[in-house]
Amino acid sequence: MAPEEEGIAVNSVFIEGGKIGRLMRSLDWSQTALGYVADWPQSLRSAISILLASKAQICLFWGSELITIYNDAYRPALASKHPWALGRPAHEAWSEAWNVVEPLLKGVVATGVAFWAQDHLFFLNRHGYIEETYFDVSYDPVRDESGKVGGVFCIVSETTGRVLGDRRLQTLSLLSREAQAKTTEVACLSAIQALATNSHDIPFAMLYQVEADGSIAKLVATTQMEQTEAIPSRVNLTQHSDAWKLAQVYHTGEAAIVDDLTTRFEALPTGAWDKPPSAAWVVPLVPAGEKQIFGLLVLGINSYRAFEEEYRKFFDLVVGNMTIAIANARAYEEERKRLEALAELDRAKTTFFNNISHEFRTPLTLMLSPLKETLTELNGILPAKAQCTDISEQKLAESALRQSEERYRTLFESIDEGFCVIEMLFDENDTPNDYRFLEINPSFEKQTGLKDVQGKRIRDLIPNHDKHWFEIYGKVAMTGEPIRFEERAVALQRWFDVYAFRIGQPQQRQVAVLFKDISDAYQQATQRQLAEAALRESEELKQRILDSSHDCIKVLTLDGRVLYLNQGGLHLLEIDDPASFHNAEWISLWEGEDRENAAAAIAAAKIGNVGQFQGYCATAKGKSKWWDVIITSVRNASGIIAQLLVVSRDITKQKQAEAEREQLFLREQAAREQAQTANRIKDEFLAVLSHELRSPLNPILGWSRLLRNGTLNAAKTAIALETIERNAKLQAQLIEDLLDISRILSGKLNLQMAPVNLASTIEAAIETVRLAAEAKSIEIQRLFDPNIGHILGDSARLQQVFWNLLTNAVKFSFAGGRVEIRLECRDSQAQITVSDTGKGINPDFIPYVFESFRQADATTTRKFGGLGLGLAIVRHLVELHGGTVQVDSPGEGQGATFNVRFPLMKAQGSSQKVQKDSSFFTFNTSPLTGIRLLIVDDDEDIRDFLGFVLEQAGAEVCIVTSAIEALQAIEQSPPDILLSDIGMPEMDGYMLIRQIRAMPPEQGGQILALALSAYAGEVNRKQAQDAGFQQHVAKPIDPDTLIAVILDIIAKGN
Repeated sequence: MAPEEEGIAVNSVFIEGGKIGRLMRSLDWSQTALGYVADWPQSLRSAISILLASKAQICLFWGSELITIYNDAYRPALASKHPWALGRPAHEAWSEAWNVVEPLLKGVVATGVAFWAQDHLFFLNRHGYIEETYFDVSYDPVRDESGKVGGVFCIVSETTGRVLGDRRLQTLSLLSREAQAKTTEVACLSAIQALATNSHDIPFAMLYQVEADGSIAKLVATTQMEQTEAIPSRVNLTQHSDAWKLAQVYHTGEAAIVDDLTTRFEALPTGAWDKPPSAAWVVPLVPAGEKQIFGLLVLGINSYRAFEEEYRKFFDLVVGNMTIAIANARAYEEERKRLEALAELDRAKTTFFNNISHEFRTPLTLMLSPLKETLTELNGILPAKAQCTDISEQKLAESALRQSEERYRTLFESIDEGFCVIEMLFDENDTPNDYRFLEINPSFEKQTGLKDVQGKRIRDLIPNHDKHWFEIYGKVAMTGEPIRFEERAVALQRWFDVYAFRIGQPQQRQVAVLFKDISDAYQQATQRQLAEAALRESEELKQRILDSSHDCIKVLTLDGRVLYLNQGGLHLLEIDDPASFHNAEWISLWEGEDRENAAAAIAAAKIGNVGQFQGYCATAKGKSKWWDVIITSVRNASGIIAQLLVVSRDITKQKQAEAEREQLFLREQAAREQAQTANRIKDEFLAVLSHELRSPLNPILGWSRLLRNGTLNAAKTAIALETIERNAKLQAQLIEDLLDISRILSGKLNLQMAPVNLASTIEAAIETVRLAAEAKSIEIQRLFDPNIGHILGDSARLQQVFWNLLTNAVKFSFAGGRVEIRLECRDSQAQITVSDTGKGINPDFIPYVFESFRQADATTTRKFGGLGLGLAIVRHLVELHGGTVQVDSPGEGQGATFNVRFPLMKAQGSSQKVQKDSSFFTFNTSPLTGIRLLIVDDDEDIRDFLGFVLEQAGAEVCIVTSAIEALQAIEQSPPDILLSDIGMPEMDGYMLIRQIRAMPPEQGGQILALALSAYAGEVNRKQAQDAGFQQHVAKPIDPDTLIAVILDIIAKGN
């Protein structure tokens, strides 16, 4: 392969593509299984052109080894494998995932059926380890020229982040529901059960609870793991050598990684994967508001994901939710105990106060004290005989006193609350500054921790006793007003619930104090408040998580009304006033079938299933968006479905990419079908060409050898020479047809335009087929309108048109048949009609009659010869003259009719036209002065002609011979207008203008452009405009028309 030829091929195939395009141009493709680029089939070149121009992530696998070719957008899917993977066989580039990729690729190659999947799992080695990845993939067959699948288009969109985020959010949502558990045991079990639902990110989990003294960690819950040596039920935390590092984490309070699990343990759970984790994360659980470690959590780490920041954040959120749930449960338990204790205390107080009211608030002490004094005096002064006086009332009073004292003493000694009677002491300013304990009950020591206090002052026992205690009790002693309060005794480090009231005479300044140590209950209440604060913080954290999400997250009532919408949703839905969306009926936002799908998804979620659908819904400002919607249920503390959680993801770009992929597929499919058709036509044509060129050679060679032998008489010699001449002419005509179609397709067919008399031209064509018609006894009838004027055209080429039509009519007519040719005027046009009574045309083949190399019968058993070029040449020649040609046939065996129309010249302008044609190069003005033109054409004669005409018109002309040179010239100095031929080698005019339109405006990307082509049909004009040309001018080119078109383009461009 010549380097120049390969270089040209490389530059033409890898025109676009940015960085990857440059890399492809630098790669030695001859060292790959694809070989030299110059030898690549057109189907591969077309596929690469689509790939490099696309913004979608596309990889092309081609050939028997499925060589890897991809665009810039696909590079993130390869990561560190780029650029190594370019040009590699697929089994090397994707060796780690070949067990999954191979059946997909080979299935498409074998069946030709496309494969599509959403969130498809692939295990890829992109960053030095096998990782879990997800992609939306579309594998589409690309057929080669043989019609077989030559390669596979792989269009992907990575969804790994979304898949991981969705399942982790689901786990956190389940954990948050367990925050209302009423007991610690239920909170632990429920949390582990929630973790078990995500065995992808948490292959296994173990929860150990630390005993109160911190010596033992006891296994309380696992994710369906059997107890083995690897999973001990109890771990001694006083030893620092346990395999799971539980003691280390407990004593340091810091999380730790346990690695090399596969060498430490056997038969660990694998979770959702095919191999167990190689590492685990061990973290202490400290309930919110507490300092003491409650438990230790062991979480297996997914072997197919790196334990990076996002993964660790997920584990942190898991731990946060679990500690909140445990704290809430513990607070609930402590609150219940406190409420029970307070209820018991209230019952005891009620009983005690009733007794106190009965025993102490009666005037017994005032009555008995004077009575005792009187009795003593009487006993001292009465005579002996007087001592026999009846004293039954005194005895009754003393008995009542003893009974009262016994009841008081029993109550005093039996109650659990502390009780004491104190004497308040005042200074000289009558300010209370101390008190003395007159009497205490047995529970006093337990409630206060003070021993042997009777008769002692509090300042002797607690020198730094808080001053406010003196103020409270002093006020009670002075005013007699009882008081109930809760207060902390700092020196005792205890909290007390106190009831104080005065007893005895006011001047005695005695106070009875009933109290209970409530330190534990107070601490529990404080912990509960901290837990509530932690819960609020957790809710705020979840709120921040929801608000930071880029998805649209909503909470609905069971009847579908919106209760909550996160910030991401407000942004995506373009809602300026959140209040306007609150309580809105969510289903009403959808239309038609999407509304039915939304209702079905809600119905599924309401019974505990997951509802999912995709649909179209406009934003508040009318912007069209597509959404992927997932609806799950939200249960309350009782496990009843109370609300619905809706997560909607904006997939508009994904849908657009899918539409683009679909368009790519349809274009590729159309190109494939065209290639198949062209390939079939080519094969048929080559077979016919071989037959048609070989057939005349047989009689030529046969008769030549007989003539060489000299054995033929004069009559046979004449027959031999006639046969040789006839077949030589036939072969020459075949070759001439091939050359004509080649000139037409390449735009090199030149017409010598002049006024033409159609009648005489048709007569000349009739004469050329007369002998063939007479040989088959076919009558040729003429019906000519004598008043038909002239048309402007090439007489020889017009005669070729009529000769081809008449030749076909004679060839396909049966012996004794009839051919009619009619010339008449229709709608100011000359119409020529050629009809016959011959073979006719199958209606299915009529649309292809005028296509090159197409024959109704291309089989080896056909009756009629030829290459299938005659009618294609007719169509091109007629269109080059501005005319049209049509065919009609009732069917096979019923003949055919061809209608040709040409525009007539105006009778009064004929001489002027001829004069104008003879003075093409005479210009009296310079209408193109100052206009810079760039001409690109591979035909030297046309370049010289255009350059001369346009320079004479005053233009500054730059002439190049190829599209590559034109691009270079535009980069150096953009012209005002480009004149480009369409049919050029290597890069045609369409490819050139697309390259130009892809350039920035400052580099010439928006220059004006005029297409020059021998293709003169309306389809060709539209194709040129669609490619990026402003206008299209058909060859042969009239100088005045060309200048007028250039001026028109410039005027419209300005």
